Amino acid sequence: MCGICGWAACDINRPFDPAVLRRMTRAIAHRGPDGEGYFEEPGIALGHRRLGAIDIERGGQPFFSPSGRYVVVNNGDIYNASQLRAFLQSKNYPFHTRCVTEVIAVLAEHCGFEFVNQLEGIFAFALWDKKEKRLLLARDGLGIKPLLYRIDPDGIRFASEAKALYVCGMMRWTINSRALHHYLGLNYIPAPFSIHEEVQKLQPGETLIWQAGKVKKSKFWTPPAQRANSYRPQEVGATVRALVNESVRGQLQNDVPVGVFLSSGIDSAVILKSACDYSTPKPEAFCVGFEEKTFDERPGARQTARIVGAHLTEFILKPNLQDLLQKMAEHFDEPFADSSAVPVWELCRQTSRHVKVALSGEGGDEVFCGYEPYHAHLYAMRMKQYKLHFFAPAMARLLKMLPASDRKTTRLYKLIRFLPHLSESPAQRHFLWKVIFNEEQKRRLYTKEWENSNCKNEATVLLWENAFNSFNGQDPISAAALADMSLYLPNDVLKKVDISSMAHSLEVRVPLLDRRIIEFVAPLPDLEKIDMRRKKKPLRAAFENSNLRPIFHRPKQGFSIPAAKWLKVNLKKFFRDAVNDPAFKKSFGIIDVSEVMRLYRQHEQKREDLSRQLWGLLMLALWCQKRPI
Repeated sequence: MCGICGWAACDINRPFDPAVLRRMTRAIAHRGPDGEGYFEEPGIALGHRRLGAIDIERGGQPFFSPSGRYVVVNNGDIYNASQLRAFLQSKNYPFHTRCVTEVIAVLAEHCGFEFVNQLEGIFAFALWDKKEKRLLLARDGLGIKPLLYRIDPDGIRFASEAKALYVCGMMRWTINSRALHHYLGLNYIPAPFSIHEEVQKLQPGETLIWQAGKVKKSKFWTPPAQRANSYRPQEVGATVRALVNESVRGQLQNDVPVGVFLSSGIDSAVILKSACDYSTPKPEAFCVGFEEKTFDERPGARQTARIVGAHLTEFILKPNLQDLLQKMAEHFDEPFADSSAVPVWELCRQTSRHVKVALSGEGGDEVFCGYEPYHAHLYAMRMKQYKLHFFAPAMARLLKMLPASDRKTTRLYKLIRFLPHLSESPAQRHFLWKVIFNEEQKRRLYTKEWENSNCKNEATVLLWENAFNSFNGQDPISAAALADMSLYLPNDVLKKVDISSMAHSLEVRVPLLDRRIIEFVAPLPDLEKIDMRRKKKPLRAAFENSNLRPIFHRPKQGFSIPAAKWLKVNLKKFFRDAVNDPAFKKSFGIIDVSEVMRLYRQHEQKREDLSRQLWGLLMLALWCQKRPI
């Protein structure tokens, strides 16, 4: 992968300061340590940092179309590049490299701007039309690669990471109250919002065309919104197996060694098996573990590696947490509080010492319905059918009287979150099972001054209701999975992987998020994906009868950290210092620190597990120490 940045002016005769372009590009040098490239002419400036994996000698960017009319910088990979290249060569277009970005430039020559939907892969690119003085920004359909932009009276600036925008000079940065409000509800900020009013994120599957100050945005791809007919399990299994194997085989094409991230779960096991089947020598697998046994995934990873015959390199997570969290707060450029980013960061850091490219099983839970809330929907529907949901809130109140545990996601924790919301609509209960702070809790967190001036922010649950409504032709659990694919996956899971991997100049690919897999699996009826006993039925049908059978009968563990314990012990003083730091308490001035400390005492006394809420407030406080002012 790479990093891109640039600027297009409203005045097409205006030059851009070359020193500023180089500052922007070097701000994201970690995304591409293998080289940098620039294109500059009046009205436009493009910058690129390269992490070379294919055609290393000739792959420097920008790339130009054969006539020179189009120039492109790209962050990503196009998995159908060889097919597109063969088609374009049949039309007598010349090629000079094997790089996928050259395919984008030549496609533009052939189709103009009307080609983005032909691309299968992970990408975020900027394409300049020198003749019409137009800029095209595009982001892949799942939002695997990021792209942000800022529109000012003088033009549009864009970059892979916001830090490249921060170095542009004296510009105003205003806290986005809607973004902060949603962050407190989710522990991440959903696109198109960013923490600053002035910056927006291009959404997954979206293009933006800029010309002389005018902007036109459109969608070129969304996941299927309608349910399809049923298939026999054998047909589903055969199709999914073929699609997964084809995706993995395509993503193994490199001029550098490829590794595989391995956990104790099904998704990474399937990726590793397929990669071993199609790669000689077999790729090396990498796993990170904890000393706390309930959080340690290494035993399951060892079993998987033995079954498929792959070499496993293990890392034990023993970070200096304070230094690590401060470094992460700086790299993420905005508040981000998925605590599993800690092991992902460490896994990327250690893996980057061995390989340049790694395959990951991210996305498998959304595509194949593997998360616990999907199972919870089935139980909710069953309980409502037998009128048992009326007793659920009282049961939850009784369970909350029990002391909270520091162990990994206990049954008690799940029941306390599950039971109170059974009577809600599918969209509302799906959100409430995930929510960090609800609307009433947010109001208690805000200072009176902030609450009085920002009292009209929309409820975060509306994001989920809108996402569910987009997929109202689907069965309820499929709609929940697709809502997660639209919100949680790109803004949390994929952002976590992109920032953590690129911080260490490591390219991470996600074969289970191949568009062809999603277009086949997403429309399947709910009961062909999940039932009361089994989740991920399409993936099971595809691989359960292989040598991975023992893996499919292991309980799901999940990739998390002992945050509840760390906050009480390892990070106790660090947490208190962070939320009382003047940068958070006074300069930021939005959160009532006395309410934060009340929540901390409640967590410390084991009256309630508030680790997710406190982790979110800690990462917000740390970001405040790093934010541009």
